[in-house]
Amino acid sequence: MHNSAFFVGFPSLLFSTLIPIHFVSHPFQWVFFSLCPFVCAACTGIFFVKGVFSMDKKRVLSPEDILRYGRSDTPFDHMPTLEEWLLYYLKHFVKPSSKPNTYACFRSYICSHICPLLGDYALCDICEAVLQAYVNIKYENGRLDGKGGLSVKTLKEHITVLRLAFKRAIQLGIISYDPCRCVEYPKEVKKEVSVLSVQEQEKLTTAIS
Repeated sequence: MHNSAFFVGFPSLLFSTLIPIHFVSHPFQWVFFSLCPFVCAACTGIFFVKGVFSMDKKRVLSPEDILRYGRSDTPFDHMPTLEEWLLYYLKHFVKPSSKPNTYACFRSYICSHICPLLGDYALCDICEAVLQAYVNIKYENGRLDGKGGLSVKTLKEHITVLRLAFKRAIQLGIISYDPCRCVEYPKEVKKEVSVLSVQEQEKLTTAIS
């Protein structure tokens, strides 16, 4: 329990700070002694709570607690690269507040796709043109196994991760705008589904039976 002073409300403070003076015989004297703590508090800034005297302290966190438990409003003394910022965002904002699957998904997009292509850009140099090029490149040949490009749905998820990271960077004053606003996605061509004819179905049935 901290020894700092606190205010507990007039009625409760009145009864908790009564001084048990057994030798007082006159009612006026009893009232005087019972109100002494309030007079002292008003005059000196010292509160008398349950028999404990302490100086009134500001109810704020210590710099040590902020350093240990909080997040710095200015985590970098320089303009971070996109990779530096995304890894910081991942560790300090995504991991503490997200489900494990969400964190794993964010980490995969950041470490396996975004940073290998854009990681060395200064955060302030990421613009609409850079992100548009990223989307188009990944759409053509973005699969990690080298077998084609990523779907529009997956690319939208990549940009969502970037948008959330940029939003936090804006809140911290690292950058001033979100370059994800004008990104456009390729028009995904729907694949035609071919249906087997009756003869082809019969041949297939005969072959596998």
